[in-house]
Amino acid sequence: NVSKTDEDMSILITGYSGYIGKLLMQKLRNSKKDVLTMGRNRHKKPDIYVKDIFSVNYNSWIKILTNVETVVHLAWIATPGIYQNSLENEICYTGSKTLIDACQFSKSVRNVVIAGSAVDHVGKVDQNDSEYINNYAKYKSELYNYAYKKIPNRLIWPRIHYIYGEHEPSGKLFKHIKYNITELSEVLLENPNIELDFVGEDIVA
Repeated sequence: NVSKTDEDMSILITGYSGYIGKLLMQKLRNSKKDVLTMGRNRHKKPDIYVKDIFSVNYNSWIKILTNVETVVHLAWIATPGIYQNSLENEICYTGSKTLIDACQFSKSVRNVVIAGSAVDHVGKVDQNDSEYINNYAKYKSELYNYAYKKIPNRLIWPRIHYIYGEHEPSGKLFKHIKYNITELSEVLLENPNIELDFVGEDIVA
């Protein structure tokens, strides 16, 4: 179920239809970079269509990675309020390991960028404990360890904290504040005392 439309692309992006993926893809294409997108939604017209990114087998990945120099792997479950403890995190982890295995033996891949987060950085409830704060932290942390073992000289693992900007999804903190100020409404924050690190979307892309 893999159909490749251009053999000359050199940057492959999974999860390109997400918040970060859209920004990165636009920035790369504006810079005249060769970009190859991979996704499971035919309506969004990915360059490579697959039914499920995390079910792609090793041999198919090797074929897809032909002439790909950089892989930017952003695909992962990200449903708000659900992803933290979803069982799908294990599926994302297992499928991502197969991609990493293919990158390890690819003759063309030189850089593998996998998005981390503040959560996988914190990881465990206690650093001396085996218990993780949630499933997302567990499988992202374990994926980092796996990737570092397999492709240490090719791996780039940016830990992206909370993102804000004009393109952030509705309901996010900064859009919530901006909207209410614009409407001269009261700004209500459920957890006003939490300290979080934010980074602008342009910097992330």
